[in-house]
Amino acid sequence: AAAAPGAGGAVDVRHLLRLIRGEMSAAKWSAIRRAWQHVASARTEIPLEVLKKAYRPKSHPGVAAGTLSPEEALADFVTALDFVYYRSTAAAGRRAGAAPVAAPGSLRITADDFVDAYEDIACEWEDEPFEGMMRAVW
Repeated sequence: AAAAPGAGGAVDVRHLLRLIRGEMSAAKWSAIRRAWQHVASARTEIPLEVLKKAYRPKSHPGVAAGTLSPEEALADFVTALDFVYYRSTAAAGRRAGAAPVAAPGSLRITADDFVDAYEDIACEWEDEPFEGMMRAVW
C-alpha cells in the first residue's frame, strides 16, 4: 500500500514512488553518497547555493552531447531538489499544522533531500552512465 505506517490513510508520495520505480541499485546509491560527501563532507544539510556552486553542469553528458545547455542542466538539478524539498516540507507542515516557507536564499538541502532528488533522476539511467554522470558533475 502507498499509505505510510501511521499516516492516517494519507499517501506517502516518496513511498509510492519507490514502489513504482523499484529499488535503486547499490552502484547508484554509492555514487549518490560519494557526491554528497564530496560537497557536504560530514554536514547533514547545506545551503542550496553551496550545491549550485559545486555542481559542474558543463560536465553533464547532455551538455557534452549538445542536447542540454549548462543552464538547463543546472535548472533540471535544482528543479529536482526544489520538488523534493517542498514535497517533504509540505508533508511536515501538514503534520505540524502549517507548511513552512523558506526565505529566498535560505533553502537548506539535507542529505535525505539530495538522495531523494537523485532517486528520481537515477531511475532514468543505467548504472554505469549514471555513475559516470555523477563523477562528472560532482
